[in-house]
Amino acid sequence: MAAVACIRRQEESLNPLTADLEIVVALGELFNLDLFERGYYALHVCTKLSTGTHVHIEPLNESNTHIEDQTIITDPVEVRFRRDLFKLGEGIVYKCTVNLDPHSSIETCLRSVTGVIVCQLWFHASSSNNLKKVDSQALTLAGVACPGVHHAGPVQFDFFHSALLTLSVSSCLVGFHINGSLSAYLTPPRESRMTWIPRNWWSQSSQIYQVSEEVSENESLKRLLDELKRALMASVLSLEEIITFTKLNNDKELTKKIANTKAFLPVSSEPESYDKTVVDMSSLVKGLWDSFTQLQNYDVSYSNLAHRSYLASRARHQMGYLFRKSPRDQLMSTAESRFDMLDLLIKSVQSCRSLSISDTKVSFVDNEDSLSKWKDLPLVFEECFTNDASNVTFDTQHQEEDTRELLDSIKETKYIPLEQTLGPSNHSPYHEHIRHGTVPLAPSDGSPTPEYLSLASLEKFGKGHLVVCVHGMDGNQYDLRSLKLKLLESLPLLEFFLPASLEGITHESLEHITDTFVAEFQSFLDAKSKGNSEQEGVTPFKRISFVGHSLGTIIIRSALERPEIKRMFEGLSNANTEPATKSNGTMSLHCFLSLCGPHLGSVYLNKLIGTGMWWLSRWKHSKSLKQLSLADSEEGFENSYLYKLSKSPALEQFKKVVFVASPQDKYVSISSALVQSCSEAQADLDIGPVYQKMAQNIISPLVKNESVSVHRTYLYVPPARRKGVNGLIGRSGHIAVLEDDLAVRMLVMGISRFFH
Repeated sequence: MAAVACIRRQEESLNPLTADLEIVVALGELFNLDLFERGYYALHVCTKLSTGTHVHIEPLNESNTHIEDQTIITDPVEVRFRRDLFKLGEGIVYKCTVNLDPHSSIETCLRSVTGVIVCQLWFHASSSNNLKKVDSQALTLAGVACPGVHHAGPVQFDFFHSALLTLSVSSCLVGFHINGSLSAYLTPPRESRMTWIPRNWWSQSSQIYQVSEEVSENESLKRLLDELKRALMASVLSLEEIITFTKLNNDKELTKKIANTKAFLPVSSEPESYDKTVVDMSSLVKGLWDSFTQLQNYDVSYSNLAHRSYLASRARHQMGYLFRKSPRDQLMSTAESRFDMLDLLIKSVQSCRSLSISDTKVSFVDNEDSLSKWKDLPLVFEECFTNDASNVTFDTQHQEEDTRELLDSIKETKYIPLEQTLGPSNHSPYHEHIRHGTVPLAPSDGSPTPEYLSLASLEKFGKGHLVVCVHGMDGNQYDLRSLKLKLLESLPLLEFFLPASLEGITHESLEHITDTFVAEFQSFLDAKSKGNSEQEGVTPFKRISFVGHSLGTIIIRSALERPEIKRMFEGLSNANTEPATKSNGTMSLHCFLSLCGPHLGSVYLNKLIGTGMWWLSRWKHSKSLKQLSLADSEEGFENSYLYKLSKSPALEQFKKVVFVASPQDKYVSISSALVQSCSEAQADLDIGPVYQKMAQNIISPLVKNESVSVHRTYLYVPPARRKGVNGLIGRSGHIAVLEDDLAVRMLVMGISRFFH
C-alpha cells in the first residue's frame, strides 16, 4: 500500500505535460595508470539530475550490475601491478520524467535539465570488505535533454590513486507524455495538494502558451506542438549523428527507423488529433532509441566516442595554445625582443570579451566548469626555431567571426593556434584502453575509426621510452607527478623514473646533488636490466628523455657530463644517430624538457626576491644557491660551477630541446629559463659578460646542429590563477607547471608530441 501511495503522490505532482528522457551510463574498464598502492579497489558511480525530475533506474542490457540507491557499485578488484586492467562491463539506464514549466518555452525547460556523474574510488590495502572512499571525481552534464549527450572518455582519479575509469554516457529525449489532454497545458490545473508547490505557480498571466483574445486555443496548441516537434527532431538528429559516428548506420533496420522518424515529425495534423500526434511521435523516437541501445556495443563504440569527445575538449582550449616558427638564428636573440610580442598576444586574447570559451557538454567540475572567458585561461606561446620559418600560414576559414578578429589582431606576431599547424591527427587522444595486448589508435587521416596495433609496435605510444623527472629546490619526487600522469594519458607505455634521494639535500653543493642523483639513477637502470624479461642484463629502454623543474634542470645537465652516464649514450655523434651499440643496452637521447630552469643562474631577479634568496642562502648555508648566484668561486665568475657547465656539450645530443618559462615567474628570470641574453646583462660590466657568454655557450651548438628541434615556450598564468602569498611573491608562475592542473594540461596538450 505504501508503494501505491508513493506512485499516486508522484503522479499528482506531475504537470499536464512532461518530457521522457533516458540516460545510459556504461562503465568499460578500470586501468591502473600508475600504481601507487597495492590493494583492493571498487567504484561507486551515480548520476544526479536537476530538481523536478523523477527517475526510475534499470541495469543496462540485463547486466549483473549491483545497484544501490541509484548508484552502480562494482565488485572489488585486487590491483597488484602497474597497467593492471579490469573489465567492468556494467551499466545503468536512468528513465526520467521531467516536469515542463509553462512559464518557459519547451526548449528552455529542456535545456535547463542538467546532471552530474559522480565517480568515487574506494580502496583498502588488505581487505575487500572494508573499503573506504579515497577519491571522487564529478563530471557535469549539459544538454542532457536537448539535444542529448553522447560522450566517452577516461575519468582519472587522484594524485595518489591514479587509476583510469573508461566511462561513456548517452542521453536522449525519447518523447512527451500528456497527463490528461494537451489543452490542459494551456489552462491552470486544479490546485495541487502538494504542500511544497507554491500557490499560483501556474498563474496564467505569465504562461508562455496562453489563450487570449488575440491568440485562439488552436493557435496556441499548434505553437506548442511545433515546439515539441522541434525538440524531438533535434534529439533524432543528434542520435543520427552518433549512430553514423559509431558505424551503427550499417544496420538497415536502424537506418530505416531513422528515415521514418524524420519523415513523420514534420507532418501536420488537425487540432483534434494533436494528442495522438504527440503519442505517435514519442513512440517513433522511443523505438529508435531502444534499437540504438540494443545494437550499441559499448566496448567497440567507446574508442570512437572517446576520440570525438577528446577533439571537442581540445577545441575548448586550442586557441589558448599559440605557435610560431622563427628563423633558427633568432635563437641568439635577447629576451626583451619577445616581450612586446607577448604583451600584444595576451592583450589581444583577453580583449575578446565577447568570445566565450566553447562549451563542452561534459566537463570536470574542478578544472573546467568555472572556466568561461579567455582571461581565466592559461595561455601557452610556443616558438619553434627552424630553417623554413617563412612557411607560416594563417587559416581562418573555419573560425567564428570573433576568432577571426583575434587571429587578425595577432597576425603581426606570426603566432597561430597550434592545432592549425599540426592538425588533430598529430596529437594522440587520451589514453582510451588497453585490451588483450592492443591499444586503439587514432588513424593518421584523423577519422574516428580506430586501428589496433600490437603493444610490441607501439613505440610512438611510449614503449621502450624512459622519462626521467628531476624536481627542484626543496622539492620531492612527487612534484612532477601531475605532469607525468597527463603524459601517461596520451602515451600510456612511457616508463618514468622520479628520484627520491634528492629530497632534503637540494641545498648541498650541485656536485653532491649530482652524485646522489647519478647513483640512484644507475641503481634504477641496473634493477630494470636484471628484470628485463626479453634480454636479462640489457636495459629495456631504447630512448631516454629528461624533464627537469628549476634546479632539477641543472642537475640533469650536470649528470650528463659524468663518465658513467656518458657511457650509456656512447656512439652518439649527433641527435639523429641511433646508438652504435644498441644491442649492449645503449640508449639514445630523445627530449630535454626544461621547466623554469635557472640555466644562467639566479641573477637579475626582482630586488625583493633577490634579497630573499640571499637571506635563504645565509640561513640554510645553501651551497647550491651560492652556486646559482655565480658566487661560488673567489677566482672570478668564469670559474663558477655554472659557467664551467655551460662549456660542456650536452643538449645538442638530444633530438628535441624545449625550454619553458613563465613571465609571472619571479624566482627564475625568463632570460635564464630560456637561455637568452637580456638588457640587464648587456648593461652590466660585472656579471653581464659572463652571463652572455654562458647563453652563447649553451645555444651556439644548438644553432649549428640543425638536426636538433629547438623550442622556447612561454606559459602565461592569468591573475585569477595566482592568488594568495604565492601570487604576491611571484612563486605562482614558478610552480604553475607543477600545481596548476589546467596550466599543466594546457602545456601537455602541446608538448606531449615531443615524446612520440
